[in-house]
Amino acid sequence: MGDDFLVYFQRLEILAFFSGFPFLYSIIHLLGTRHSWIFQAFFEKAKVLLPLSYALTATFFAAYISIEMIMGPGGRADRTSFLVYFLKIWGVMAILFWTPFLRKVPPYSLWHSLVFFVVLLLKDLVLGWNSAEGRELIRNDMKIFTTSTMLNLVTLVLVFVGHYIIRMIKSARAGT
Repeated sequence: MGDDFLVYFQRLEILAFFSGFPFLYSIIHLLGTRHSWIFQAFFEKAKVLLPLSYALTATFFAAYISIEMIMGPGGRADRTSFLVYFLKIWGVMAILFWTPFLRKVPPYSLWHSLVFFVVLLLKDLVLGWNSAEGRELIRNDMKIFTTSTMLNLVTLVLVFVGHYIIRMIKSARAGT
């Protein structure tokens, strides 16, 4: 059971970084489709910046994984399931969304993040619904999902702020 718990803990780490992005992506696109909405320009810009937000989240994840590797396992088991290794590699690959090719097509970031959403969150929802222990896992997953959504929202805000700071600097340089 100890190894299973450690693998579950590693799955929660991945879930905390990536599972909330599809929900945030959906909300941004849903709110951005209202034509009479006062903040439509904001949501249109958010749609464009979503891949950068996802790349920033992946950068934070890569930094977390790097720190974990430098510090050593710290008492955690070295054995990890193949799925966890695959998801960690898949998560680090999201750094590629910094490149203009992937950044220009926002649905790519959604498709990439759906792997985490389906494999980690929906799997627990489907498999754990019938038992009391499974419902407790689902409750915990929902807390982590909420945290992930907030993390992805914060990274989107950071990307927004960075984008407008860079824009202000460029316009100030062009004016002088």
